[in-house]
Amino acid sequence: MPRIILAALLLIGLCAPSLAGDAGHEVRLLDGTVLQGRVLLLDGDRLVMATAFQDSLAIPRSQVAVILLEAGAAPPPAPAGDAASIAKTKPVAKKAELGRVEIAIKGDPVRSSARYRRKEDRPDAIELNTIHLRVFVDGELVLSRSDDTIEKDFQESNWHYLRNTHQFETVSFDIPSGRHEVQIVIGNRMDLLKQGERQSELVSAELILKEITVRPGQTTRVAIKGKGSRFKYGKFEMELLSSR
Repeated sequence: MPRIILAALLLIGLCAPSLAGDAGHEVRLLDGTVLQGRVLLLDGDRLVMATAFQDSLAIPRSQVAVILLEAGAAPPPAPAGDAASIAKTKPVAKKAELGRVEIAIKGDPVRSSARYRRKEDRPDAIELNTIHLRVFVDGELVLSRSDDTIEKDFQESNWHYLRNTHQFETVSFDIPSGRHEVQIVIGNRMDLLKQGERQSELVSAELILKEITVRPGQTTRVAIKGKGSRFKYGKFEMELLSSR
């Protein structure tokens, strides 16, 4: 190689900033532009990233189409003054790295009931009669469903009664591939239960799957069996039937 060309290449290598340890994010804009580097800040108004030729490139959030994160790349450190914003930012996995989890609850349905005397107490009774299904992945809520339909509404003596049988349809969601802990909770007034409240009228069942393997582009199907109900045995339980 001629010495003059070799010298030019060495000069370019010395002048260009290195992205070692910074690379890992790919930002694609709506106009087709592709930027590579490290995302420093992402909020409702803007995206700020460091690239090979600019330490702090600000882009309006409205121009960002997608953000991709290379497998194994570390989350970006928070710049001074923006720690709160960075704390709310989570890496976005490439679409090919996502897998789907499908959860089907079979067996006995959940039965709920509530009663009231005064007309003004009816909204509280409806809330008590509402059953929630919530799914947590690695401690984070990823799915929430509620059923507040009323199957029976009748009056005996001075009491009004609300009763219902709840059967949740199969639910599914996408999460990054890998191994995860999945927690499934069914109950009513679940926020009160989290605070430690104990009442005979409250129903809650919990199932924790310590390790579910999710593969890229594939669906992991989880089948759960519901056992018992409020009226039959005074409680409702769930057990794992299969996971594949």
